[in-house]
Amino acid sequence: MAQFTMKHLAESLGLNPATVSRALDPDKSHLVAEATRLRVIRAAEEVGYTPDPAAASTRRRRSSTVGILVPDLANEAIVNVLRAVGDVLERNDLTALIAESADSPERSRRTLERCRARRVEAIISLAATEADAELMASLARTIPTVLAIRTLDSVKLPTVCCDDVRGAALVADHLADLGHTRLIQLMGPPEAATFRNRARGFETAAGLRGVMSAPTLFAAHATAAEGRRLGEQLFSGPRDQLPTAVFAHNDSMALGLVEAARVAGLRVPHDLSVVGYNDTTMARDFSLPLTTVRYPAQDVGTQAGVLAVSLIQGGTAPKKPFVFPPQLVVRESTARPRSR
Repeated sequence: MAQFTMKHLAESLGLNPATVSRALDPDKSHLVAEATRLRVIRAAEEVGYTPDPAAASTRRRRSSTVGILVPDLANEAIVNVLRAVGDVLERNDLTALIAESADSPERSRRTLERCRARRVEAIISLAATEADAELMASLARTIPTVLAIRTLDSVKLPTVCCDDVRGAALVADHLADLGHTRLIQLMGPPEAATFRNRARGFETAAGLRGVMSAPTLFAAHATAAEGRRLGEQLFSGPRDQLPTAVFAHNDSMALGLVEAARVAGLRVPHDLSVVGYNDTTMARDFSLPLTTVRYPAQDVGTQAGVLAVSLIQGGTAPKKPFVFPPQLVVRESTARPRSR
C-alpha cells in the first residue's frame, strides 16, 4: 500500500498542499484560518498522517522526551512540582522539554503542537485552562497526556492535583476561629481551576461558619505586583469598611498585599490579617513570616512523573485523579481582630 502523503491529504480535503503544510506547522499555522486548521488536524489524525517526512521509518523509534508546559517559571510552587517531575523522568532515562505558557491560550497551542510534531513520548501540563481543553483531548488520543496542579472540568484526563477546596476551607476556618467576621479574597486568574477551587472552598467554609465574605477582588496575574495593585485598590476606601482579614490565592499576591498595607499605614496582623497559599521560601523568610497553606509539591510532581512513565510503558490510565492533601501553616501574619 502506498504511503499516505500530504498531497493525498490535501486532495481529500480539497485544499492546496501548501495550505495543509502551513496548517500542520506550529510555526506557520497562524497563517491559516482557525476552522481550516482544525479541519486539517482532525483529518490528519483520522488517517494517522504526520508531517515528519521520515515518519515511516521512525514511527517506532523512541524520542525519550516528555513535553512539560508550565504557566510561570517565576512561581516557586510550580518550579518545585517541576523538579519532582524531572527527578522521576531522569530515573527513567527521559528528558524534559519545558516551555512556559504565561497563561496565553495561543502560546499554549503553539507549544503543544510543537510537542506533537517533535513526537514527545508524553505531555505533562501544569498550565491547563479550559481554553486548552479541546486540544488537550485531541493530543491525548495519540500521546500519553497528564494534567498536574490544574484540572479541567470539560475533559477527563489523567490528573494529579492538590485538594485546593480543602486548603481554602482550612484558611476560612482558621480566620473564623480567630474571630474574624469580615473577609475578602484576592483571587488568581479564574481561567485556572486551582483558583476557582480555592475561591469555592473558601466561600463555602466561610458561609458554614456564618462569616461574611466581601466581593472577591480578581487578579489578572497571580503575582506580587497584582497583590500590591489590588491592595492599593482595597485600602483606598473608608477604613471602617475594610475587611479584618484577607485570603490571597498565593504567597506572591499575599506579600504584595502586605507591602500595600504597609504603604497605606496598616499593620499586619494588628490592623489586618493576611493568609497566602503554597508555603514558598518567601512566605517563610519574609520579615513578617506569612500564614499560608503548604502545597504538596513533591507528592504532586512525583506522582505526575510516575503516571506519565506508566502511560508511556502502556499502563492503564487511572479512572480517578490523584488528590493530595494541603496543610495549614500558621505564622505571624494572622491574629485576632482588634476592636474598631
